[in-house]
Amino acid sequence: MKSLKKELLTFQGKLSVAARGYWFTAGGEKGAFGYYPHLRDADNLPLYPDTQIHGDLKMAARWLTGLGVANPNLVSDIFGGGGDSGARPKPSRVFIGDLTLAEESRNKWSPARFEVKSRIQINDETRSVDKHFLVDLEMARLDDIILESPIFLTVPEEQLVAAIQLIQEAAFLLSGFGGFRSRGYGRGSIAVDEFIPWQAQRDSAEACEITSRKRYRYALTALVNFRNKQVDPGSAQVISTALSISAEQLKGWLARVYREACGRWPEPAQMDTLQLSPLYPSPASDILAWPAPATTLMDKDGKIKDQWNSEKSEQHENFFSGKVKPLGANYMVTEGGTAWPVTIGSRMRNNTTDAFTATKNGLFVQEYLPAGTVFTGTVSLGTDEQFNKEITRLLIEKPPCLKGALFAPSLGSECLLYGVAGGNPQLLDRPLPFLPGKIDTRNCIAISSFRGYNTALEYPRPRRSRVIVQPGAILADGIAGDAAWPGFNSVLAGEDDCGKEQRQHKQRPAPRILLNAAQKKISRAQAGLLRMLMHPGLSRETVAKHLLDRIDKYARKNRQPELRQLLQEILGVLIAHENGGMDAMRYAVKEVIEQLALARWETKNNHKRPAEGL
Repeated sequence: MKSLKKELLTFQGKLSVAARGYWFTAGGEKGAFGYYPHLRDADNLPLYPDTQIHGDLKMAARWLTGLGVANPNLVSDIFGGGGDSGARPKPSRVFIGDLTLAEESRNKWSPARFEVKSRIQINDETRSVDKHFLVDLEMARLDDIILESPIFLTVPEEQLVAAIQLIQEAAFLLSGFGGFRSRGYGRGSIAVDEFIPWQAQRDSAEACEITSRKRYRYALTALVNFRNKQVDPGSAQVISTALSISAEQLKGWLARVYREACGRWPEPAQMDTLQLSPLYPSPASDILAWPAPATTLMDKDGKIKDQWNSEKSEQHENFFSGKVKPLGANYMVTEGGTAWPVTIGSRMRNNTTDAFTATKNGLFVQEYLPAGTVFTGTVSLGTDEQFNKEITRLLIEKPPCLKGALFAPSLGSECLLYGVAGGNPQLLDRPLPFLPGKIDTRNCIAISSFRGYNTALEYPRPRRSRVIVQPGAILADGIAGDAAWPGFNSVLAGEDDCGKEQRQHKQRPAPRILLNAAQKKISRAQAGLLRMLMHPGLSRETVAKHLLDRIDKYARKNRQPELRQLLQEILGVLIAHENGGMDAMRYAVKEVIEQLALARWETKNNHKRPAEGL
């Protein structure tokens, strides 16, 4: 294969922050406790989003261009540009992960470091507090905490030194991350480690000869968060993400990287010989996944079964006697006979201008697939041996850059699930144009419309809607070689189908604390004091002390006997569960609040709740 001039090289570095003081970044809307929560990861630890880190570094790099230190073209090459300014968008060549606690800092983290603080806003003209601006925010105290974020850089060799220097100098200008930095929050010392060459994992398939006209497993692991925004006209407050990587996306990336590596575009005939399947999220890189079939249903107990072409039996009748529903759009089915739910995250974002200021009404929510998500599919090569060698090297060694994310590739062994003769049912893994011939009583299809943009023009123009058959549909007579999923008409193992409590229909468990008529009349303020006991930042000792103080106060003044009795029962739940006392106590308080809400609703509407089971 030719060695080439503008071939992109991938390097990996790390951004480290020695944090101090309080930090904040918004993690959602105001909750039941009356404050705006801090953004957290799956382990309930503070997290600072990748988009914020990328935007702050780009802003600092723009400062360097204003000082005449950095080349503006280099800044747009590395951090991306265009789009809002009217120019054709230029993708970023730096990929940054979330800023999270380093391993050693995780061991010394305590939930008590989350503290709720009040803030006000000062009017610059009157030098007084703005009217109606008092807000409670959950801050994270990060003294002696180290935060880390991975950085990946894909640049030509001649730009490498300048690109690394630009990133390091931009980081030097920043004082920290998060909100309210002008007020002293989010401060720390920032450093960017030396970049080292990124190496793709060597797989067993690399050593064997890739044979033409055979299918091989191909997997991509997201190195950073993946936001696969769908190109669809219109706007919405919530921007959803596509769950799959389409074959067209992969082919487009392969054509671009082939040109960078070989100095020429691949011939259309050569690209036609390359057959790629869509890549879907999977539990592991060696397990193929497909969208959940339309015939796969889940009952009320979580049992999942595919009903394709199944004969009616007593078991069949029992399955449908309860509530059954199709699997959600976030479910995938695997070759191992399991149904696997995909983790989809969502975060608030602000639309900003070229001057890095938030636009009015620019707040929106964007979905993403977290770093570490694995996508699996298949690839089949043609008969052009030279082209096969070139493409195989790219598939093994080059990390794909798709939709602002970087992926680690893995080309696996031959996939024997495919190559099945026609006549078997086919599970569609991609949308197909709808044709009248698809209407067959044996098929199980869902019809929808698809509308996108023509992005080849200077200004994107909406295309006409196209009627399609959605992925997850089943064709009775599958196309030869595409009847791959082996799970039709079988019971599937779900990830969360174990350990569920079995209950009769409409049966509710008895509450731990059953309120009497007098206790149901306690005031809203007293109910608010109960709600405070559910605060996640309170320790067991703090809650016990608060309850004892309240009980003692009411006993000394001989007041509120019904509330005193209720607090004693809550304290009893806390003491009775030595290890899980806080969880049991919070659940009991939640049940009490639900009973109070129901009692007020009954009083307001002047009627009683119907008996259970009716």
